[in-house]
Amino acid sequence: MQLTATMVSVNIQTTISPYTQQPVCTRPLLSETELDTVINEAVKAQKSWRKVPLDERIAIAKKWLVCCLRNVNVR
Repeated sequence: MQLTATMVSVNIQTTISPYTQQPVCTRPLLSETELDTVINEAVKAQKSWRKVPLDERIAIAKKWLVCCLRNVNVR
């Protein structure tokens, strides 16, 4: 068996489906500064989200799930 070297970019991430072993999406990796910004925004969003009553969060999550299931076979 002959092995072939493949160039892999360290700036790109490809997500592979564990079910099909096929690429799902490819995206650029974030820089350290970009990642810090995203994390800080997520912390702010969580502080706001925790103030939303549980029943409202459940209703939002159910709407999101319906949307996801509707679009699951779009590709």
